[in-house]
Parts: sequence; C-alpha cells; structure tokens
Amino acid sequence: MLKQVSLIFMVLFIISCDNEVKQNTKEISIKDTALKFLIKKGELKKNPSTGKFYENILIKELVSDVTIDNNSDGVYRLGTHESHSKEYVLFKLYNDIRIIETDSFSTSIQNLFDFFNSQELDKNTRSIYIKKLIELNKSNIDNRIMIPKNDNRPN
Repeated sequence: MLKQVSLIFMVLFIISCDNEVKQNTKEISIKDTALKFLIKKGELKKNPSTGKFYENILIKELVSDVTIDNNSDGVYRLGTHESHSKEYVLFKLYNDIRIIETDSFSTSIQNLFDFFNSQELDKNTRSIYIKKLIELNKSNIDNRIMIPKNDNRPN
C-alpha cells in the first residue's frame, strides 16, 4: 500500500513538472509569436552581415505603454522601432495570443470586447481602451497615406 501511494505521488510530481515546462514554453512564445508575425508581414529587416532578422520589436500595453510582461494578460501594441511603421494589436488572454491588423477594425474591436468580458474593468477604463484602439487605427491610416517627399521635385 505504501509503495502504491509513493508511486502515485511520484507520478503526480512528474506530471506537474511537465506541465510547468509547457506553461513556461507558452509564456516565452509571446515574443517568438510576435517575431514570426512581423517577419511574415515584412515588417522586420535582415541584418546584411548575419542574415538574421533584427529583433527590434516593440510590445507595449495599449493604455499604460508598459512593455509586455509574459505573465500578464492584456491588450498590447505590436510593431517595430522604425518611424512610420505599421502597428498591430496583440491580445494575450491566458495562453491564447492573437495578433490583429488594425485594418480589420471590426475584428480588433470584437477582440477587445472579448477581453473586456474576461476582465473586471470599469466603464472608464473600457472607454480608454476603445479610445486607444481608435487612435492606433487612425495612426496606421495616417502613416499609410503619407506621401513621401520627392527630393527631385522643383521647389
């Protein structure tokens, strides 16, 4: 009987260690997920000398502008540290990570409301998130329609 109880505790211990490793792997994958997404979108450039992609990404909380903490659920701005680069919205909820293009505003707002439903946020905080999402969308639109100055034009 004692051997069986010991065996059960040992199996439970091994399972809990295995789950801990999987959880840590999921937490680490936030940056990896963001890097893969930005590479796929052509937002990151390769370093010509190494052939590797620059990892100059920015992931900041939408409202507070705090850099992402792998343990924190939230709504984040995702982009690169280059001027006039496009920014995306990253939603992290539990172990689910969604990256949404702001061009799809209805999808962004729907994900934001899904986030609201999972959190206890007051009306004022919710309205700030909505305002920031609208500002991010507007900023991307403004950056997209900017016409670069052609230095060859006459003054």
